[in-house]
Amino acid sequence: MIGFARKEEKRVKPAPSKWMQQTVERIFPLIDLGLDRNGCQETTRGLGHEVPFPSNCQHCPFHRPIDLVRLHKGHPESFELWAQFEDRKLAKWVGTRNHTVFGNDLTLRQNLDKALVEFGHLDTAELDAIRMQRGHGNSTPF
Repeated sequence: MIGFARKEEKRVKPAPSKWMQQTVERIFPLIDLGLDRNGCQETTRGLGHEVPFPSNCQHCPFHRPIDLVRLHKGHPESFELWAQFEDRKLAKWVGTRNHTVFGNDLTLRQNLDKALVEFGHLDTAELDAIRMQRGHGNSTPF
């Protein structure tokens, strides 16, 4: 089951390999039910359950600045681990074509410093509320 929602039909593509086409049945229940993000959240609440956060890998190179602030405030040890991974990578490959996580030549810590200027005033509850308003940001067909 693939969780593409209503209005994400353009993401549905044929399976990427012949093997997958022959062995994996891919279904899209949210599209079939006509449910988008809000519809899923309303249904979940209506059944008496807590709405989980949208997919949000902690060490995602597609994070927005506000996500870095949320990670730093909510899970500082995870942010620090990610920054250490980046530090080691940058140190190991000095002198080569070596980019930072976001490809903007700023380290994670430098990106966080910039993001804190804009979003640092928000507490974790506010950051979580903002995070619940959007999906994972992925637009691939997989």
